[in-house]
Amino acid sequence: MKEKYQILIEKDENGYFVGEVLWLPACYTQAKTLPELLSRLTEVTEWSINLMNDLSDYQAVKRFNFAMEIEYA
Repeated sequence: MKEKYQILIEKDENGYFVGEVLWLPACYTQAKTLPELLSRLTEVTEWSINLMNDLSDYQAVKRFNFAMEIEYA
């Protein structure tokens, strides 16, 4: 199953990238570089979806793919 999630990325006052996967609860992270942030967002998204599946008593996700929309200011 492929799902598409919208992601909000901002740079904070300390130079860190902060990313949030919209519409997924508690699905956010930060990193010093953009590639590191994208990797961490993938991990936290998988974790969030697996947790929701476990709590909802659905079949666990075996593989997860998603597309990102990145907005630069």
